[in-house]
Amino acid sequence: MHLCDPNGFNVKAHDTDEVVLGEAALWATKAGTYDIRVTTDSDQPLVTNVIVSTDPTPTVVDAATVVSKGYSGHLAGRGDTVVLLINTGDKFVTWNATGMDKVCGDAEFGTDPLGGGALMALGVCAHTSVMNGSPQGDLVVPFVIYAHTDAPVDITFLPQPPG
Repeated sequence: MHLCDPNGFNVKAHDTDEVVLGEAALWATKAGTYDIRVTTDSDQPLVTNVIVSTDPTPTVVDAATVVSKGYSGHLAGRGDTVVLLINTGDKFVTWNATGMDKVCGDAEFGTDPLGGGALMALGVCAHTSVMNGSPQGDLVVPFVIYAHTDAPVDITFLPQPPG
C-alpha cells in the first residue's frame, strides 16, 4: 500500500471513491498480534507520525443474513468495522446502501476466508450506494465497511427486493 502515492498506484474504481493520501487501512481476517512496519525509500530521514485504530470486536454478518435481510447498523467512529460475508449462490442480488458516503466499504475478492490469518490492504476508500452481486457459487466474499473519521454514522446495506 502506498501512503504518499506520487506514482498513482492506489487507483479509484469509481468516481465516488477516495484515495486518502497518508492514510492506510488493513483488514486482518483473524484476531491476533501483527507486526506492521512503515518504511520509505527516501535518502533523507523522515519524521513519521502513525495513529493506529483497531476494532477488536468487529460486527460480522453471515452470508445468509446479508443476502436475505442485509444489514442496518451504526459505526461509532474511527476504526469501527462491519464485515458482511457475501455469498449469492446461484442468484443475482442488488443491495442499496445508505451512509456509505461517510464511511469506506468494498468487496475484498482474493483475501483469505474469515479466520485465515491474512492481512488485506484496503488502499482505496470506496463509497457505494448500490452493489450488484452476480452468481458466485460457493465463494464467500467479505465486504468490509469501516469508519475512517471520528464521527458516528448510521448505515444500511439492504437487498432489493428484500428477502
